[in-house]
Amino acid sequence: MATDKISRVVGKTAFLAADQESLQAFGASNLIATKTKIGVDPTNNWFWNFNSGIKVLMGGSTDDNLFQISGVALTDELDLIASVGGNYVRNTMSDRGTGFARAFLDTGGGIYDLTQWNATYWTNFDNFLNECSKRNIIVQIEVWDRFDHSQDNWLTDPYHPDNNTNYTNATSGFADTYPNHPSTNEQPFFYTVPALNNNTVVLPFQEAFVMKMLSYSLNYNNVLYVMDNETGGDPLWGDYWADFIKAEAVTAGTIAEVTEMWDDSTLSVPGNQHENTWDDLTRYSFTDISQNNHNNGDVHFDNIVYVRNYISAAPVPMNNVKIYGKFGGSHGTTAEAINRFWSSLMGGCASVRFHRDGGGLYGLAIDPLAQNQIKGARLVESLTLWADRLPNTNHSLLTNRATNEAYCSFETDSAYVVYFIGVGNVDLDLTAASGDFNLRWLDLDTGVMGSASTVTAGGSQNLTTPSSNTYGHVAVLTKD
Repeated sequence: MATDKISRVVGKTAFLAADQESLQAFGASNLIATKTKIGVDPTNNWFWNFNSGIKVLMGGSTDDNLFQISGVALTDELDLIASVGGNYVRNTMSDRGTGFARAFLDTGGGIYDLTQWNATYWTNFDNFLNECSKRNIIVQIEVWDRFDHSQDNWLTDPYHPDNNTNYTNATSGFADTYPNHPSTNEQPFFYTVPALNNNTVVLPFQEAFVMKMLSYSLNYNNVLYVMDNETGGDPLWGDYWADFIKAEAVTAGTIAEVTEMWDDSTLSVPGNQHENTWDDLTRYSFTDISQNNHNNGDVHFDNIVYVRNYISAAPVPMNNVKIYGKFGGSHGTTAEAINRFWSSLMGGCASVRFHRDGGGLYGLAIDPLAQNQIKGARLVESLTLWADRLPNTNHSLLTNRATNEAYCSFETDSAYVVYFIGVGNVDLDLTAASGDFNLRWLDLDTGVMGSASTVTAGGSQNLTTPSSNTYGHVAVLTKD
């Protein structure tokens, strides 16, 4: 580990204090961050606090740049998300794709002026944030998306020298084409910052874009900021924008919660990309581990445990803004998506959101099965709060457990939750508990929880899934 954990704790505390001092210096009479704004919970740093209470974020949506949807289509989707207990959406600032408004003014024929704005893009963005705020839905923004600026998307990109009136290939350093997958990191768009290429021609336009975004988003209390979508580039790029956004937030009299999203799915391999964030938690206030959702079963769960141990001296929320999987497409099966959702919750993650449909290839979005998982997780939460329990990281409470069979989280002598991927039979160790518990079973196919039966603690309690279904069950033992 590159950075001593204790020094990170001290640094994080000092940084938060410095933020508050900066806010006071700017004369903020009513600090948004102290009561209603989303922020790391002061008593349980693994989770988010919003409107003066711990909130586990759950959601799903049909697309990743929802602000590009307007009118009834937007409000109907947000109403649906909220109606099933969802409170979390992803929003890339992307304007690629047919029918999407561009951020900059089109002067004619697809030639843009990067010093002028397209009012439709920004009006839609502000309206989207407002509609989410009305419903207490948290918006996780991704500022930059590498897919916007490479391959075919680069050919119509306003930042392409052929498509704007502001610079040329020679002055910008951009090439006409970047045909390879953006993971090759060949696009100098993502190297413009002073610590890298110090591109003084392009960087001012990028800064102006971010400042314009913040001129809207900083007015709202329900926003988190991620620098990139699935980056594998130089961490100095994300560091620059994290510092930029936080400085603008302080000027506006608030605090911005920021992180970077890395492309690496091998979270438990030493030296993985995510360590750039985990070793810099004075700068970054949470981690997004969405790429873990290319993994399954014990590997998926064990990766979460690895992250939890890595940052345990200075905990931050672990977010999953993308739960992949649908119909056996390129990102996994429907069953794997549901497993990843529940495994993330059982591992103590702060957020879970089903990825967009993508033509049936990527995620469950907010389809009926996704709705059932969110409703089911809220039913569990109504009996025992997710934030009150600890993950049983080594499965010591489950005997006769097979690989990938079941996962437990617990609050000793108060509540135990056991998630079964499919049909299962394990023994739950209740020797540290006493008295009677109510046992209820949640069917993940339907999102329906059955009636309670009584079990007595003090020994080992057999748990056998009550029926054979497709997507598994959750056993909930509480003293309600």
